[in-house]
Amino acid sequence: MPPDDITVNSKGIVTNVVKNDKPNRFFDEGGSELFFNDPDGVDKVYSQVFSYERGDRLFYGVSDKEMNNQIFSSGIISQRWAAKFGGVNSAALWASSLFSAADKGHGSFDFAEGYLVNFIEKPSRNNSGGRTTYNSGSGFFRFGNSNNIYNLYDGGNFMWGRAMRFSGFSYGEVRFGSRTNSVLTTLSADTEADKRAIKKGYYGN
Repeated sequence: MPPDDITVNSKGIVTNVVKNDKPNRFFDEGGSELFFNDPDGVDKVYSQVFSYERGDRLFYGVSDKEMNNQIFSSGIISQRWAAKFGGVNSAALWASSLFSAADKGHGSFDFAEGYLVNFIEKPSRNNSGGRTTYNSGSGFFRFGNSNNIYNLYDGGNFMWGRAMRFSGFSYGEVRFGSRTNSVLTTLSADTEADKRAIKKGYYGN
């Protein structure tokens, strides 16, 4: 590997740093390069500016098993599967699944504030629009052996995308639902980082 490496173990702890005053590059101990999901936005200071030392935490590792268990324990939306496999009144089941998705998106499928934040040792908060939330950069996550590192809310988007696939929704529906929710709750469209996280979570890469 070239110099200018920041190497981390499976728990996200920096184990080696070779400095040369060039842009940060990140690798796991197997030699795979890791990339921040939003390197020019929320993640910029952590991906391009921050100076890392041995023992620093880059991310929290979440295994595929841990993530999938959390999604299923949060209650998969079942109506789509019931309708697909011959449930009584399939049209009604299909319609009710949309209401379930909207409800769970602000409830048990809010994986950022309901699950991932619990990994973070000292999450920082902010107040925006009268609502207290966590700072996106409070903690970062790597899911399984993915080469991507996600901030708190992009990590939530990643898990939400996967939960919706497990619940039988098409990717087109997931994108439409995400855009609609973003406009209604924040009066703005999804960022490119949001879209990437949701898509990668849905397709599992």
